[in-house]
Amino acid sequence: MFKNPLYQQIRSRVYDIIENEAYQTTFSRSFDKFLIVLILLNVSAVIAESVDAWYFPNKALFHAFEQFSIVIFSGEYLLRLWAIVEKDKDAHPEIPHWKRRLNWVKSPGAIIDFISIAPAFLNFFVTVDLRFLRVLRLFRLLKLTRYFAAMRILLIVLHKEKESFKAVIFILLIMIVTASSGIYVVENQAQPEVFESIPKSMWWAVVTLTTVGY
Repeated sequence: MFKNPLYQQIRSRVYDIIENEAYQTTFSRSFDKFLIVLILLNVSAVIAESVDAWYFPNKALFHAFEQFSIVIFSGEYLLRLWAIVEKDKDAHPEIPHWKRRLNWVKSPGAIIDFISIAPAFLNFFVTVDLRFLRVLRLFRLLKLTRYFAAMRILLIVLHKEKESFKAVIFILLIMIVTASSGIYVVENQAQPEVFESIPKSMWWAVVTLTTVGY
């Protein structure tokens, strides 16, 4: 499919610029710096939007910046998805393009990229609390893992130990459900306004088990 030499050359160049760490030119470095600045500005915007005195007078500006960011991040995601077939194509020519793209989509970096743009499209399908969307947009900060070696190492470790983390989360959920159910039974009569139900008791369980303090 698309054996045109010019098409393949363009795709190869795009891959080098946005994905190939060994390829370093003034343009590729400028592209990376632009994305880093845009990511930091996005996180700053999310924080600023939580202040009503800043958000409402500049609502149109915040909205325009968000739309601009979505266009850039969505374009970046699609370009990476398109060009990733160039990765190791000479070493493993037998791997079909669709499988290369699927492997990339399932990678930690691609998942982070998807989560960073998902909130913008989520509101088209379901009505979502604006505060919830703002929190999801903070995931864009994780996109910086692509540009800093220490953060990439952390991401790799988390990926390799994902089964261990699943076990920890599962055990924590069991403890939260058990503790919240127990405190509901014991304290519901004494403090009905605090332990009105098991879901409300879960907040007590969370802050207690995480040693935040109740």
